[in-house]
Amino acid sequence: MSGQKVSYVQITDQEYRKFMNTAREVENIDQRLQYQLDRQESHLRSDFNNQLNQTKEKIKYNESRINRLDNKVDNLISTIEQRESNKKAQANMWLDEAKDALKAIDSFRHEKFCPNEYAKLKYKLSISQMNYDNEVYESSISSSQILWQEASDLKHKLQHLEDEWNHCFEEATQSNIKLIALCDAQEIVKLAFDTDNGDKELEIDIDHWSKGELTYLKGIVNQEKELLGCIENITTDDLKVVLKNSIKLEEDIKVLTEKAKEAIILSQHRSDMANDIVESLDQSGFELVESCFKNDDERESVHLKLQNRSGDEVVTIITPMENRENKLDIHFFDDSDEQFKQTRLQSMLSRLQDNGVECSQPQCAPGTQFNNTGDEKVRDFYKLQNSSEG
Repeated sequence: MSGQKVSYVQITDQEYRKFMNTAREVENIDQRLQYQLDRQESHLRSDFNNQLNQTKEKIKYNESRINRLDNKVDNLISTIEQRESNKKAQANMWLDEAKDALKAIDSFRHEKFCPNEYAKLKYKLSISQMNYDNEVYESSISSSQILWQEASDLKHKLQHLEDEWNHCFEEATQSNIKLIALCDAQEIVKLAFDTDNGDKELEIDIDHWSKGELTYLKGIVNQEKELLGCIENITTDDLKVVLKNSIKLEEDIKVLTEKAKEAIILSQHRSDMANDIVESLDQSGFELVESCFKNDDERESVHLKLQNRSGDEVVTIITPMENRENKLDIHFFDDSDEQFKQTRLQSMLSRLQDNGVECSQPQCAPGTQFNNTGDEKVRDFYKLQNSSEG
């Protein structure tokens, strides 16, 4: 004998595909993205250009020093021994070569990529210098040769790590620029809807219809932009994470148009279901006296209040759920028996089913089995439209 019934209704797959096919983008995402990239590229790149240019200058400088040093590798020892015969001169020349190798390392970001390694070599250099100053030339030669080799190895290691970092940074920067432009391209989208009166174009606020998803994703993209701005602190692993995340971010941003289109279609479908309910109850002498969306928001539930000449009322609420499903709440405010309520329910559901809606068998709302009338709170449409309650 409950005055509150619940059914779950859902648009059929066939009707869903038909509705979705009636809407199409006037400009596809690739066109909008290219427009944003062309329009904003210089602005978007300005935050990164100085960093990139500084990095490239360092690469050129390092390469010039490395080519000069590497050319000595094959013939350095023999050249020294041929030109200088005494131990002091050899020790001095080896010491100079070790110092040059360390200077080359100093131009790299060695503390970033190989922390403490440069300091260890500097300490070894001080030992070689001390041996030289104390005229222990053979020890100085030996330690300087070892130091020179270790510095050369570290130099090549740093070169590899620098190159890897630079490559990842360039890719991550380009990816972030593209994501920013992609977000801008998704702000407002023109959709064309096929109607009985021809095409109807609408400008759609994607963030609104995706319930803030675009703002959320923009926040993530801007966080990554800030991270890329911390050039001294960001690691190669950080850059790889940015690149990995950018793949999913791009996918998530691109599907927002489809999500928004679906939200619009399903909102329209709820309105259509509301009209079907009004028409079905019209046959029983009920007229629509009030209707609204919750919080005056078309993305939310649709509320209808119908009344007959005797003052009996029926309030129906169509609430969006997950996966295109809607919850249909029906509240009766009269003295009718259960059979009469079931007759009105079946009239509603039959009309919905005739128009491509799958309906579950209505049940009494939990805890209302002994309540002959519905929940009084649902009758207050003013409160419903102007607060988050209801």
